Amino acid sequence: MMKKYTVLMITPDYLAEQYGEDTYCAYVEAENVVEAQRAGQHEALAAVTPDEISPYPPEDFFVVFVCEGHVEDIKIW
Repeated sequence: MMKKYTVLMITPDYLAEQYGEDTYCAYVEAENVVEAQRAGQHEALAAVTPDEISPYPPEDFFVVFVCEGHVEDIKIW
């Protein structure tokens, strides 16, 4: 059964303007947390390299947070 997940990732240093501060938040549907992470990483890579076939691995987007449901108001201090 597919569930909704929120996946927050850090953009890899070679694609980030400010490494450690550039993040990508994906809202995905997947069967489990592992698949949600993979789907989020693929979405993030497609978002930063939309017009080309990327030579970069999606796994370079470091997952820092995953939760079930679509959390739309994440505040990080």
